[in-house]
Amino acid sequence: MTKAMMLVLAVAFVLGGGAARGEEVVTFDGCVDAAGRAVPSRLDTTLERVVDTGHDGGAVVIRYNPERLPELRPATRLFLFAHECARHELGLAAGHARTLADARRADCAGLATLLRSKLIDAREAAAIESDPAVNAAAWPLLPGPARRLELGTCIEELAAQPSLALPTAHTPDWNACVRNCGETLRACRPTCRTAAACAACQERYEQCSSMCDFRFPL
Repeated sequence: MTKAMMLVLAVAFVLGGGAARGEEVVTFDGCVDAAGRAVPSRLDTTLERVVDTGHDGGAVVIRYNPERLPELRPATRLFLFAHECARHELGLAAGHARTLADARRADCAGLATLLRSKLIDAREAAAIESDPAVNAAAWPLLPGPARRLELGTCIEELAAQPSLALPTAHTPDWNACVRNCGETLRACRPTCRTAAACAACQERYEQCSSMCDFRFPL
């Protein structure tokens, strides 16, 4: 498994009841804000939107509702979550109005995360772009503003900047980031008392180091 793949600790399809498509949950862990702080996600079936940013006990969280717009393709739902995650990474979340320009930046950044992590490919990106469930009536429930998803354009821009698709692992910022991850792992290992706890230490290190790839791609 590559570090890019390790970015995603969980991509879960949670099926319940009659296993209807509306019960599919497609999300991932590993979101951080522009300062590198973790932004957790929370399942919230009372949420009026598919995905949105909120607060939990004063902490910023991404909330998502798998029951909203059940006709969305699973890949589209995953992309919308990645878009919201990217807003935090780009510093566009807290206190920022959702402008068209910022939304398109987050679209491309979120798509880049999914492509690097091999969660979707260009064919699936095209399917997201043409998802009939993303229409004028649906936009009030989606991370706005209303817009045409131009993911093909994002892919063209990424292709013109290969460093975004193939991170170089030898920059000073990347090295410093990974060293910090290693220090956290070294501090965690002596405290784990079970195999599961030690595995959790390793998983946190892998998440941390993969986010270094995401934050310092040059």
